[in-house]
Amino acid sequence: MQRALWKRQLFENYQAAYAVVTEYISFYNQHRIHGSLYHLTPEQFIRAIANHEGNPLFVKP
Repeated sequence: MQRALWKRQLFENYQAAYAVVTEYISFYNQHRIHGSLYHLTPEQFIRAIANHEGNPLFVKP
């Protein structure tokens, strides 16, 4: 998790913190471009593999 998120924001309660963290995890796992996935989002990478447009056995280090 990015430290900037925690440094900039104080949460009123657990639910508020949970909502922000859940949103960030969703962004990171579904929408953020990953260099190790050939600069695709995870969703794009999974779609490319399903369409046989990529190599699922080689993820860049």
